[in-house]
Amino acid sequence: MSQVKIKKLLAEYANSRPLYKDFSIAVKFILEKILKENQLKYQMITSREKEIESLGRKLIENKGLQRIKSAHQVDDLAGCRILFYIDSDVQRFITHIHNEFNVIKQNLRYSDDDYNASHVVIKLNKERLKLIEYKKFKNLKCEIQLTTVLYHAWSEIAHDVIYKPGKELSEFDKHEFKSLKKQFSDVMKNHIKQAQYSFDFIEREIEKIKQGKKTFGVDFLKAILSSKSNNELYERLKILHEYIEEFGDETPGELNIIKIVKESVKKSKSLKIQPIKTILGELEGHRYSDIANVCLEILNLLRFQYPKEVFGLLIELALDENIEIREKSLEGISKLSKYTFFARDGKIYYGFQILLLNEIEKLVKAKQAKYFYGIIEITKQLLSPSYEGHSWEDYQTFVLHSGALPLNENLKKIRKRTIEILKKLYSYTKNLGEKLIIIQTLKEASQTPIRSYGKDMEEMVLENTNTLIDYYISIVENADNEIIKEIEEQMHWFIQRFGIEKLLKIEQLQFLIESQDSFQLFRIFVGYDYDFSEDKDWKKVGENRKNKIQEIIDDISEGNFKEWVEKILLVIKNYSVLDDKGQFQYFNVFLYELGKQKSKIAYKLLVQEKKELKPFLIHLVAGIWKGRNKKLAKDLVKKWIDKNKYLHLCAFIFEYVEEIDKILLEKIY
Repeated sequence: MSQVKIKKLLAEYANSRPLYKDFSIAVKFILEKILKENQLKYQMITSREKEIESLGRKLIENKGLQRIKSAHQVDDLAGCRILFYIDSDVQRFITHIHNEFNVIKQNLRYSDDDYNASHVVIKLNKERLKLIEYKKFKNLKCEIQLTTVLYHAWSEIAHDVIYKPGKELSEFDKHEFKSLKKQFSDVMKNHIKQAQYSFDFIEREIEKIKQGKKTFGVDFLKAILSSKSNNELYERLKILHEYIEEFGDETPGELNIIKIVKESVKKSKSLKIQPIKTILGELEGHRYSDIANVCLEILNLLRFQYPKEVFGLLIELALDENIEIREKSLEGISKLSKYTFFARDGKIYYGFQILLLNEIEKLVKAKQAKYFYGIIEITKQLLSPSYEGHSWEDYQTFVLHSGALPLNENLKKIRKRTIEILKKLYSYTKNLGEKLIIIQTLKEASQTPIRSYGKDMEEMVLENTNTLIDYYISIVENADNEIIKEIEEQMHWFIQRFGIEKLLKIEQLQFLIESQDSFQLFRIFVGYDYDFSEDKDWKKVGENRKNKIQEIIDDISEGNFKEWVEKILLVIKNYSVLDDKGQFQYFNVFLYELGKQKSKIAYKLLVQEKKELKPFLIHLVAGIWKGRNKKLAKDLVKKWIDKNKYLHLCAFIFEYVEEIDKILLEKIY
């Protein structure tokens, strides 16, 4: 830019400088009002109009100003500066500036080792320009500089000590001056920045403590239970959750928060769902499930502080009609029961587990079968040989802890008591599905940790396994086939894990299982090939099972028909209550081959036991169809169609036998 143009611009500004002075004072007045109304803490606020010499230097040094035609295009002819104590107040104040002024520019001057501030260039908005005292400031710009006391102090010292005498001193000793300048930058990076962050953090924590005191006050807690809608209840419980999460063990113990949570769940069920009204329309209101979820999150945070009370509420919520709440409650019970490593003490405590054992022993003694799934969730964790935990080594390092539990008398007693609870639970329940779950849970006692463990752990688990074998011997003779199948699978695992010589009564258990004729038939018909294959040669197992099926078909006759019907019905006795129906694939093969090879006996079985064999009728009919007495099958299908029965089966039979009977098919349609 030429000297002539610079002189022209400086002369233009000199004439307007008094106006810019008034403008900066006016902006300062508005800013002070904003600060006061919003109760923002600050050290000082200043205003100034730019010095003519300063503008001259800027026009020479700033290449971005080379093309300006008027001095009024410069952003900082009027300026204000506010020094805050904490950086978060700077951010909050910027929001208010946007509300009160017309913001032209906003620049964040951020650096690890240099000047730090936010510069906001504003004009007065239309509403203010309508007022007489502000009309004269139309189109004028003011730069508002926002920074903290610490950053400002560094900046002032940098200006006076480093930059102002910089040229003169650096020419005398460039190397030394460069080194000192770097040291000064390091002060910002390693001290000023860190100190500012610490001040901001302390301020936030103080505010949290203030809010926490208010949240844990009697009035707020009463307000939770006086909520008129689930929307109010939800928002208040979320605040409570936030501060319990923040304060953890420091949560005031004298406040009965568990009671508040319990009453909130109860109250929520009686409140109607109300839409949430917003400027943009209505949102779906909060439901009982939302309230219950927040309450479950609160209970999870308080589980170590109030284990007994949390257990009592969780086990009740595990019976909730809402499946999501049931599942989340069971998760909470599982967390409560886990062996946890407390990094602060470097220990694993067993007090929680002993307390829970005392509580569930009371439930089992009272034969409270309704709490079955909650009790199972606890016993799974109590039989685990491993622990979990985590800790913060420092603010950057999160450490997960896991491994084999250290062995002591407490752990041995916990496992023995847990096994006894499951045995009692088994004796109380009549439900096959629940009995299976109990036997599957007992298997946990035979598991060793995944990671390294000592000989003492091995010996304890072996002792527990022998206890299981003794128990299985006592129940196997009167057990359902499905239970015996599960026990036999576990027996193979025990042998594989410990070897037959260490398992004191394993041969007796094996003998008892093999003596159960009904089960030997069941294991041919039910289960997958790999279930009983010790050598994992599944193809060979499949061939053996098919050979045995053929032997059974060869043996069935009119003379022993009644005896075989009883055996067949025992195989499918519990079919309806089992989840995995695919296990009956070989039973389906048997029925198909029986129908194909001995059609009349199969037909007699079908007619006589049609109700019990309903899930398997298609296999019998298809077998008869493909045998020598196809007419028997066709007549039966025709009869069912005439009576409007089993139409789906009748239609599917053509797919099964890979043959179409047009007359029958049209009759079905």
